Amino acid sequence: MESFEQLAAAARAANEAYARFTAAPQEEFLPTDVFCGGGDNLLAYGDNLAFMGYLLQQKDLKGKIDLISVDPPFFTGNNQQAKLRLDTGSGSAMLSTKAYSDSTQAGMVGYLTHLAVRFMAIRELLSETGILAVHLDWHAVHYVKVLLDDIFGYDNLVNELIWSYKSGGFASRGFAKKHDTILVYAKSKVFYFRPSKEKSYNRGYKPYRFKGVEEFKDELGWYTMVNRRDVLSVDMVGRSSPERTGYATQKPVKLLDILIESFCPEGGLCADFYGGSGTLAAAAAASGRRFLTCDNSPAAVNTAAKRLSAAGVSFTVCSEETQQPACSPQCTFEETSLQISMNGAGSYSLQTCTRDLQQLGLKGKTRARLEQALAANPLALADFAASGTLQDGCFFAEKRFVPSSGGKELIAQPLPGHTHIKVWDKFGGWMLYPLKKS
Repeated sequence: MESFEQLAAAARAANEAYARFTAAPQEEFLPTDVFCGGGDNLLAYGDNLAFMGYLLQQKDLKGKIDLISVDPPFFTGNNQQAKLRLDTGSGSAMLSTKAYSDSTQAGMVGYLTHLAVRFMAIRELLSETGILAVHLDWHAVHYVKVLLDDIFGYDNLVNELIWSYKSGGFASRGFAKKHDTILVYAKSKVFYFRPSKEKSYNRGYKPYRFKGVEEFKDELGWYTMVNRRDVLSVDMVGRSSPERTGYATQKPVKLLDILIESFCPEGGLCADFYGGSGTLAAAAAASGRRFLTCDNSPAAVNTAAKRLSAAGVSFTVCSEETQQPACSPQCTFEETSLQISMNGAGSYSLQTCTRDLQQLGLKGKTRARLEQALAANPLALADFAASGTLQDGCFFAEKRFVPSSGGKELIAQPLPGHTHIKVWDKFGGWMLYPLKKS
């Protein structure tokens, strides 16, 4: 009965950890960047439990979040990789780096304790009509369901959703594993749910012609519209998809769209405490919902910031006060206009963007590939930049720039009144460049 003993041990440890969490004062999350005015949307860098404590104690968000959708590690025991595309000027080089560790070193008890403490905090943050969606796979989903039954109540399970997808790979000793599970729990018996429709093709794709049944036809054949079933057939993010960020285990926007439209009212507040490349945030913003998202990887936070700022989303980046600053790139600019006005306007050409490769911890072929890319293009590490103003240590970004398609040029043309240019690199580092005044 080892499995039951593990669950009991995790429950005891989680209760003790949550008691310590609620008794301790929570740390501040300080704003570092404001994009498009900021508003209510937050993108946080730091420990997600600390961020939940900050939201509960300092942002007064207890009982105010409509939908929390989390995609935690799956207990696979693998290091998940992110693919970085580096422009060389004459092509591109792909670099694989560690995105996050899905370690099993702490064992099942440690894994379940980690999740249970966070589920307890999540329950406090949810509104009375709120919903939690937990995305997992076969490795631990059944253990986690027992924990959620205990924390939210067995009768508050709304759905066990199956995300069915096609992907590469095959199995020789069983059926190929081509689905994940999303456990959906409500905080109370009265929860928000808006039914959505999907196509249901007729047998043989032929018309039924039943009285009172509205039928439609597309390139496949005849179908009716029915309430969506609990098996969601959504394609994975393809390698050439424009929404591809290169981040490990990235989920498709369409999958999050279904959850948001079904379980969060229009104008409502969504959260994701394992934010990754910001898919929930992007989907929420596109649908008119507000969002809170968090990740403990600076590269993931920067990937999300790049993605959201490209879409013109208003949000604030904040950082846990005890987090050490990321290893910063060293950038050099050249003034490309003959005159720089008193307010700092002009043109600036980014010449180089380098990092201390020793601090990055890259070794072997990965480091050699990066060195080759930098030799071919000194801007290979530059991800994006923005100009704006610096106020009390927070950067207010107002104009955004990206390297040219060739990868060897980034021309920044600040707006009048801007005082700084900020450059973000592909590893999550950044550098502020003060604009000169004549």
